[in-house]
Amino acid sequence: MNHIVDKKITEFAASGRREESKPLSVYLIVAAMLVYSLLLYGKWEEQLGTAAGLLVAVSTYFFAMYIYYSIARLAYQRYTHSLWGGVIAAVVVAYLLSGASDIWIVLIGWSMLLLAGVLSGRLIRTGYNQGRVYVIGAATVAVFFTLQSLPIWSEFMKTAPQLGEALVEKSEQFLLGLGYSSEMIQKNLNQSRQAFDIMVRLFPAATILATLLQFSIGYLSFTFWVSRSNRSADRITPFDSWKVPFGLAPLLIILILIRILGGELLRMIADNALAVLAVYYCVAGLALVEYYLRKWCLSRLTKTVFYLLLFLTQLAGFFVTALVGFVDSFADWRKVHAREVT
Repeated sequence: MNHIVDKKITEFAASGRREESKPLSVYLIVAAMLVYSLLLYGKWEEQLGTAAGLLVAVSTYFFAMYIYYSIARLAYQRYTHSLWGGVIAAVVVAYLLSGASDIWIVLIGWSMLLLAGVLSGRLIRTGYNQGRVYVIGAATVAVFFTLQSLPIWSEFMKTAPQLGEALVEKSEQFLLGLGYSSEMIQKNLNQSRQAFDIMVRLFPAATILATLLQFSIGYLSFTFWVSRSNRSADRITPFDSWKVPFGLAPLLIILILIRILGGELLRMIADNALAVLAVYYCVAGLALVEYYLRKWCLSRLTKTVFYLLLFLTQLAGFFVTALVGFVDSFADWRKVHAREVT
């Protein structure tokens, strides 16, 4: 009697029973995948106008969060046939709407959603730490989104100087109309040019962070669903226990060295990567701050005033909070790593 074969047959039969007795939520998720492709590739601005196109674009951005959650949930519940069927159908819809010229963008986009969602669902099911699973999923999203966006970034970098000069000319005319002196106008224009140059330089990081926010909300929604539906699963990690893994510190050091020693292209890549990491370290720093505010039992009013003052510090507060989050990644003041090990 072959126990391994019997086990495989039993697992296959159980999988078949799950596929045959799918709840309504599974069909709704598959339908949501088709709707997402319809919204994303439907060229609504050309058909309905700029205002309607903008509304659809905003709706699509938030809808992607649900797609990440849905794919992770199907992977967690092992509805493999429904998952692949829904993704293939969604890719077909996207191809029919966008045409063969954009098939590469369609495939990369849906591969990003599928792989990040499946990894999240399967790894959480096998008992992996929530933080590690998030890092794996976020890295997957960042890599695929970079591959998808390279042509867009390149085109934006080419057209940005002309756009910047046009904005500067309009600003100059506006300031002249207000009666500013030539020295004040020149000072304001120089500051505007510097700010615009920084925005252009960090444009890839801004778009990556926007996409990572979609994945983050979807992932947190999925882990919350798991913690509610499965009592044996790990509870969702509270915000005041969030931290950046110390394993990212070597990457941070390498990026800083590239920023100092590399050429212009390498420095731009390092700047964008450092900007993304800085946001994560800032969030970890805020989690540490929240931990101590709760530990000291401060009132909500006091906490609100503190966060308001921190917000008013703008860049200075951002960098200080990011630095605190970085130091805590190896200092582990809250003993998060010790709790994970035990």
